[in-house]
Amino acid sequence: MEIAERLEKVQKAIEGSVEDLELMGRLLDEFDLLQRRAQAVDLDEVDAKISKLMPELGFSPEDSDRLVASFSGGWQMRMSLGKILLQDPDLLLLDEPTNHLDLDTIEWHEGYLQKQDVPMVIISHDRAFLDQLCTKIVETDMGVSRTFEGNYSQYIISKAEWEQTLAVLLLLRRNWRDFKEEDQIEAI
Repeated sequence: MEIAERLEKVQKAIEGSVEDLELMGRLLDEFDLLQRRAQAVDLDEVDAKISKLMPELGFSPEDSDRLVASFSGGWQMRMSLGKILLQDPDLLLLDEPTNHLDLDTIEWHEGYLQKQDVPMVIISHDRAFLDQLCTKIVETDMGVSRTFEGNYSQYIISKAEWEQTLAVLLLLRRNWRDFKEEDQIEAI
């Protein structure tokens, strides 16, 4: 029987044993033991995930014994990313992920994120980083959001085309109004 199922059964038994203090004591001891086992299993799984993730993040086995403060900012960023990835996120929200990083770390960051199979929302002023990672750009201007397919460079081109099309449509609309006004004046 799985630990979680056994925990649930023992908990129900505890609730039903309010009259028998001796039974309740034994059940509480069993419940405590099961909780410790569950925590140990979780810790073993986390340790296994960390051992697998460390080399992917560029860490050596010896790095696991070092204090976080002994690492540079770029390596600490890798640790932060690792902590997030250990949680198996449904979505990564990255706000200025390249700030204060050296070029080598930025390149590593790009390559690592490209291999991830998780949707990402990236807020960044780093156009090269956006070019490497993004497949859609969402622009929000004056409370209106527009989605453009492609990376940042493609977004610049698509936005210019969109603005040109909008300008033509506005010009056609104005010309249509002028034409309608002239039509009405001639009718008088």
